[in-house]
Order: sequence, then C-alpha cells, then structure tokens
Amino acid sequence: MINRWGHAAINNIGWQRKRFVSAALFILAGLALSACQVPSRVAETEVSVPAATATEEEQGLFAGVDGIACIPNLDRYEVATLIDVVDGDSIKVIVDGQPTQVRYIGVNTPEYDSPQREQAIEATTANRGLLSGSTLYLFKDISNTDKYDRLLRYVIANGKFINLELVRLGHAESKWYRPDISCQPVFDSAAAAQ
Repeated sequence: MINRWGHAAINNIGWQRKRFVSAALFILAGLALSACQVPSRVAETEVSVPAATATEEEQGLFAGVDGIACIPNLDRYEVATLIDVVDGDSIKVIVDGQPTQVRYIGVNTPEYDSPQREQAIEATTANRGLLSGSTLYLFKDISNTDKYDRLLRYVIANGKFINLELVRLGHAESKWYRPDISCQPVFDSAAAAQ
C-alpha cells in the first residue's frame, strides 16, 4: 500500500496507534498539571491579611509614649521581665524564658569604676525607678548584640521610652554607636534641651 506522499505504508496501523496513545497521554498530563495549579488571581483574593491590626494594637499599647516614632519596626518587639538593673544603661532580663543582658541603644551612663562613681549610682537608681514593676518591651535597631553578647535594644516600660528618659533626666548622654543610630537625633535634641 502507498500513502499519499508516495511512500510504502508498512505497519501504518501500529504507528498511528502509538501516535494516538502518546497524544492522549500528553493531553492527560497537561490536564492533570493544570488542575494542580491555582490561578494567581484566585490566590490573591483568598489571602486576606487584616490591614492594620498590629498597628492598632501598638497604638493602644504604646499610645502616648513620647519619642518612639524613631524606633524602627514598632510592630516587632520582645516582651521581657526585669531580673536586675546592672547600671544606668544595662539590665538583666528574661526573654522567652531565658535570662539575658540588655544594653540600651544610643545612650551612655557613667561607670562605677570611674571618677563619676556618684553619677553612676544616680543613673542606676534612676534606671531602676523607671523600670520598677513593669513589663518591658524591647526593640531592635540594626544590630542584635554587642561584642559582649548583650542584646542591643530600645526599651519601653511604664509608658516611657527608657533610653530617652535617661537622657532627658540628665543621667545619660546621647552616644552614637553605629550602625544603631535610628533614634540619635531624638536623643541629641533631648540632651540639647537640658
């Protein structure tokens, strides 16, 4: 038998059957894959994220706390319990069940083993007074820890931005420690207003 192109059609039925089965398998595979995929428009409409739930909660939790607009990511914070006040600019806390030390970002207070020992004691006393009896909210800037493995944080307690309050009260100086400088202009303004 000769096909329409002038070639001998030997075993033509077997070839057509293979071609039909291959095409059918290809179509079935395509249908199966398309059934597994969710169109992007459907996925977008099915995902619903509350527009400002975290922000509304933060506004209630931190409403009225002066100077906190400089803190990056106010919606990301750690809740801590005070263990001890180390000095004017560092504390020991429990975060996620683990004890750790926190160093306040952007401020510096006198050290005990310096000629400003009396000011160091005053700064520690002021720090203890600002924190007493409160849940602590810790906010990260850029760095997580310093070279002594202390958490570097901005701290809010008792409705006050503790880093800023220590500067306002004259117990701490504004100190630029790069790269964690988001609130330095606020601290510098507070120091200049004394």
